[in-house]
Amino acid sequence: MSVASIVEEFELETVVPTLRQSLDITSAVGLGGGCYKIPVKPGTLKDDLGVDGVELTQFATRDRTMMTPVLLSRSIDYLKNAISSHKKTFIHCKSGKGRSATVVVGTRADMVIEQVNTSKGTLTKAEIISLVDHQIGQVQQSRPIIGVSAPQKAVLVDALLERQTIRLQQ
Repeated sequence: MSVASIVEEFELETVVPTLRQSLDITSAVGLGGGCYKIPVKPGTLKDDLGVDGVELTQFATRDRTMMTPVLLSRSIDYLKNAISSHKKTFIHCKSGKGRSATVVVGTRADMVIEQVNTSKGTLTKAEIISLVDHQIGQVQQSRPIIGVSAPQKAVLVDALLERQTIRLQQ
């Protein structure tokens, strides 16, 4: 998977230039709503952090709130597109624990579900919950502090079920 890093807001000034140089990061996803000390806006990070060549996409969410199923699904679509385009991407939210982790876990889970759906198989809700739990464990191996709250996990599972239903109807 081409998600290179999940970072916290305060890490942006120091981490982004390093990621750009060492990992050739070309894409960034921001999950926040105007609460950043560092100005982030759609476009690039050149003006914000002096980092050229990093495309920033912002999905406006509020701190300490759950992502809506629609926003979560759009974020998953964006990240899957970045991965399929071979863009190395980092994702950030205020704390680098909840929203960013939810999108990464959701993207990983959706990619597995899509593979199952391609063979015309479906996963039950219980199987999707188990898959999400497994993906949380996988992401925690790289970033132990992440956590997907129970209510956000429920929204994620519902969004993944909806995505599966839509995919199978096509």
